[in-house]
Parts: sequence; C-alpha cells; structure tokens
Amino acid sequence: MRYRFIIYLILVLLLPLIYFIKYKKKESKYQLIKNIVLIISLTSYIYALALGGYSYNITYLNCVLTISCISLLIYSYAMIINKNKVYKKNIDIYIILYYLILTSITMYVNRIDLKFSFNNINRLHSEYLIPFNTITRILFSDVELDMKIYNIVGNLLLFVPLSLLLILKDKKYNNYLKQMKIIFPTILIIEITQLFTRVGTFDVDDIILNNLGVIIFLYLINKFKLIDKITIVFNKSYKIKYILFYSSIFLLLILTMKIIIISIERMIIFTI
Repeated sequence: MRYRFIIYLILVLLLPLIYFIKYKKKESKYQLIKNIVLIISLTSYIYALALGGYSYNITYLNCVLTISCISLLIYSYAMIINKNKVYKKNIDIYIILYYLILTSITMYVNRIDLKFSFNNINRLHSEYLIPFNTITRILFSDVELDMKIYNIVGNLLLFVPLSLLLILKDKKYNNYLKQMKIIFPTILIIEITQLFTRVGTFDVDDIILNNLGVIIFLYLINKFKLIDKITIVFNKSYKIKYILFYSSIFLLLILTMKIIIISIERMIIFTI
C-alpha cells in the first residue's frame, strides 16, 4: 500500500510539472489551470477506483459527482474561450468521460475483483435469456423500492447521456437506428465483459431496458423539439462562467484531498 501511494503522489506531482515545463506561452492561464487540475483529478479518480471503491468510498454518486465536476470544468472553460471549435471538441471529451464513468459503474463500483475466464460462461443461466423475466421478477417481488429503482430506472437512463452527446456531436444521430450502430455494440460488450469477468451477469432484460431508455428519450426530445434548445446550452457563453470554472476546481481539489487523506490513513494502518 505504501509503495502504491508513493507512486500515486509522484504521478500527481510529476505529471502537472511535466505539463507546466512544456507549457506553451500562447496558452491562456485558464487552459493551464484547467489541464493541470484535469491531470490531478483524473489520476486520483483512476487510482482510487483501481485500488478498491469500498476503501475510497467510490460509490455511484461519488463517480457521478467526480465526472460531473470534470465535465463542468471543461464546459466552463469553453464558455470562457467562447469559440465554436472548442465547443465541438468538448463533445468528444464528454463522450470519453461518459465511457469512463460507464466503465466505473458497470465494472468497478460495488463489484468483486475482475477475473477474466472463459469458464465463467457456466454462470449464464437460461432465466436471464428470457425477455422480461428479470423485469417482471423485480417489479412484482418483495425487493425494496430503491433496488427496483436502481435496476429498472437505472438501466433505462444508463445510455441516455450517450444518446444526447451523439446528437450534439452530429444531428444525423437524432435517429434511433443510427445511434444503435454505436450504442448497441457498447451494450453487448458490457454485458459480455461482465459475464466473463464475474462482475455481473449477461441479462437480456438489461439490453431491453437500455434500448428502451434511448427510444423514450429520442421520442421526447423530438416530440417537444428540445434538441435545438439543448444545443444552445452547450454552445453559448454565460455570465456565471467564472463562478462555474473556479467552483469546479474547488470541488475537484476537495475530492482529490479526500483520496490523499484516506490513502495516508490506510498507509498508517498497514505500517502499524
């Protein structure tokens, strides 16, 4: 544990230093601050995630909060620069961050250690291959309400952010069939990977709910003609941009300090 923490500290200190040394004078101070904070926060997030979510209190909410703060930092920086090419570039960054949080939620948070094996195919039960079997069982069982919400609503909403980002990237994706060329393979890869790494099960109902959530989302934004209004939000500069910029930095530094403090506490415990 001690050596891992030392390596982490070296990365947190060295990577920003390397970037600062290579810092180009034509870059603004906001770009410098943004990139250094991104390096530190992403390094900390991946470090805590890789060493065990339970130990570092990496919950679903914690994952969403961290990636949301990173996205907010990027979003507010774009407003400060206020250039179309920056807005467009940010959509690709949001998509990358989405896949990072998707991997975190489906592979790491509240999951056992990943152990890939083809023998795990034995865990594929016929009950999970019957459409609507799991959905029915969850809805009409004595399972607590929060578990029902997690399983049903969570799966419905899981790919909605990706659906939105694809539309923001290119309006040609404002179509279910075009989106499925990207979303459906992603869903299959996750389900298959969960099966072979033992962090979950291959469930047809998960696939149904994931797709249904995207269909409902596309129907609603087209029915109420929301996409143009949403696009404006991601391509316009607002007066509160500096407040958002420094607030996101403050929150990210707090999250990073939390990881450092927990690491020090764990290192002391292991040393004793």
